[in-house]
Order: sequence, then C-alpha cells, then structure tokens
Amino acid sequence: MILWACYVPNPDYSLATGPSQADSETAYGSDEAGDGDDGDDGDDGDDDEGSGNDGPDADPDVSPNHHEDPSCSDGNVDPGEFCFVGIKLLHGLDIQALAVADFNDDGKADIAITAKDTAFVLFGDGEGSFPLQSSLDVPESDYHGVAAGDVDGDLVDDLVLTRESGDAVLVFVSNTHGGFGPLRAYAVGDQPRAVVLAPLTGGHPLDVVVANHSDDTISTLFSEGLGLLDAAIDYDMGDEPNDIALVELDHDAQLDLIVSNYSDKSLSVRRGAGDGTFLAEANYPLLDKPAALVSTDLDRDGWRDVAAVLEGSDAVQVVFGDGGGSLSDFPFVVEVGDKPIDVATTDLDSDGAADLIVANADSRDVGVLFGSVAQPGTFCSYTTLVWFDDFSNLETVIVADLNADGVEDVLVGGRGLRVIISDP
Repeated sequence: MILWACYVPNPDYSLATGPSQADSETAYGSDEAGDGDDGDDGDDGDDDEGSGNDGPDADPDVSPNHHEDPSCSDGNVDPGEFCFVGIKLLHGLDIQALAVADFNDDGKADIAITAKDTAFVLFGDGEGSFPLQSSLDVPESDYHGVAAGDVDGDLVDDLVLTRESGDAVLVFVSNTHGGFGPLRAYAVGDQPRAVVLAPLTGGHPLDVVVANHSDDTISTLFSEGLGLLDAAIDYDMGDEPNDIALVELDHDAQLDLIVSNYSDKSLSVRRGAGDGTFLAEANYPLLDKPAALVSTDLDRDGWRDVAAVLEGSDAVQVVFGDGGGSLSDFPFVVEVGDKPIDVATTDLDSDGAADLIVANADSRDVGVLFGSVAQPGTFCSYTTLVWFDDFSNLETVIVADLNADGVEDVLVGGRGLRVIISDP
C-alpha cells in the first residue's frame, strides 16, 4: 500500500452525524470527470410528473462545515480548495445508475436515473436544483445501466438504458424540449448491466457498448443515425463482466476496451482495431472481485491507468498503464470503506492531481483518495467525505458539474439520491 500524508488547505465539508474519517483525453464510461410542465398531456413522448426537487435542501446527514474559510463561497476556484455542501434530492427509490447530460438543450445539467422498476429524468436549473421531473414510458422491469449522449446525430443528448430482465438496451431519442420519443429496444446478451456510449468508428452519432453479466460477453451496437442501431456484435470476456471503460491506452487514436470481470477477479483489455471492432483479449488478475472500475491518468505520465473497487476486500486496486496498450501486474492496493461498490474520478480539490471517490455500501459512506501532487501515482490517506445516517443501499457514484462553477460535484445513488455540490 502506498499512501502519503497530504494537507488539504481548505476543508469545508464535514459530517453532521457519524464518524469522520487528468489528463485531457476523453474517457467513455467508468464514471469520470455523465421535464415538461406539471400536467403536460402533449405529444412530446414523455410522461411528465411535474415538480421534482424544488431546491437544494440541506441534508441533515451531510451539512457543510462552517469554518468561515474566506476562500470558500467567494465564487473563485483556488488550487487546493475543497468546499462542498450536501443536498438531499430524492428518497425511497432503489436507484441503480445515474447519468448527467443536457436533455432539453438549455445548457443546464440534467440527471437521468434508473431504478429497479422505472426510469426518469430530473431537469436542472443550472444552479444545483432540479425543479422538474419527467418519467420515461417504460414497462416495469429490472433496469440497471444508463448512459447519455447523442445517438441520432442532432447534437442533443439522448438516453440508453439496460433492461436486465429483458436482455435488451432501450433507446430514447430526445426531442430537445424535455421529452423523448418512443422507446426502441435492441437485443443484447444475458442480463446486461453497464452501458457506455462512445464513437467507436471515430465520429457521431455515438455507438453503444454493453456488459452482459450472465453470458460473459460484451455487445457492441453501431449507430445508423436517427437513433437506430445495428444488431449486436458480441465479444467474449471474463466471468460475469460488470463495468466498462473505453479509453486510449496507447495513443493510437483508437478507443480500447477495459472490462471488469466479477467472478474471474480480473480486468480484460481489448485494443481497438481501428474500424470499431476489437482485437484479442488480454487478462490481468485482480486480488478480489471487482464491483466497478474507472480509468484516468493517476500517475500523470500521460497514459491511462485503471482503478477497480474490490468489494470483498474493502479496497481499491490500481493498475498502471504502460503506454503501449498493456497494464502492469504490480498489485497497488489501498484500503477504503466497508464493501466499496462504485468508484468515480475527478480533481475534487483543484490541485491538478486526479482523486478517486468511492461509495461504500455497508459503511454507508463516500470517501476520497486524494491524489498526491508531490508523489504522482500515490494518494493521501483515505478520508471519509460523508457518512449517511438515513441513506442505505448505496449503489452508484458519479461526478458532474451540476451548478456550472467549473468544479465537478458528486452524485450518490442508493435508497434515494444525494448530491455533494461544490461551493467555491
């Protein structure tokens, strides 16, 4: 384990209850730093439910720490600054996945949500509040993954969901006014979980990649435009693939595929062939079963690395990229919370080093491994960012800038939705 003591100059986030404790390339998937009026009966394809969250109500479990720090709440993002406030958005839903995008083309961040039997969108006001909510017209089923991006070529974000019990991906094309067209379903493998949108062939609209948990494959579906997809092409992976990242591991301008395999305790890598297909699989062992992965440049050498959360070991394992399309075999492991279930990455404290944000299911908290500026590729001691008293079943964590202040915020889904929003 490699940890370094680090000083965060401006901590402005603490727990009201409970114990305390990048590079310029684009990554697709792996959680890196993605409605109409009340009573609308129009033909916009959505099922509007009117008001969602009316504003950023302070979460009693995640309230700000009032340090009177002059560098917080002044509107300026300073290097090393760490200023966040907790918000409670939703209650009582078994949220499976989250995606942030602009679905109504108003320049403001919206949140797409999949739960056990439903899917819907919260439309943002650009300041961290989400006053309108729209349900998607979907049959009751077991929805799991969600991804957002332009799949019809109109430069407005659309939605793709995985329907685990139906072995399908569902495509919803945005009408740019807060509504979505009728769903289009496409067959994939058995029990699809994670879904990622990416330009596999180098342009737009985006293509779809899905991890099929029960038949040990991933499916790729090329976009035909207008929201239409080709039939799935399947690739064998390890045992029970559950998460996906598409990044350039070797700077050849081709997206490479990284998949975490749960029962195999491994990562699989397939390098891009240049035509949207993938080459032979290479496998890299992990020390335990991975619940999720994320890819970014952790050691600031210009090459993508991978971090996987190992839920049975209460740890994160980091695997460094070598720049040639391969990963190292060096077992770099860092302890985190109890049963880590998901991981995201961004530079939370604006110091130039990538940080890892981890959601822990059994300890019901979110923690952060701050990347060391002085020692690239290492971390400060693990710190609990927030502990949730009345918020259980943590399932997912992502990062996105919800209030357009230039700092990415943290969204946590479980038995509801909590947001840890920046206040620079």
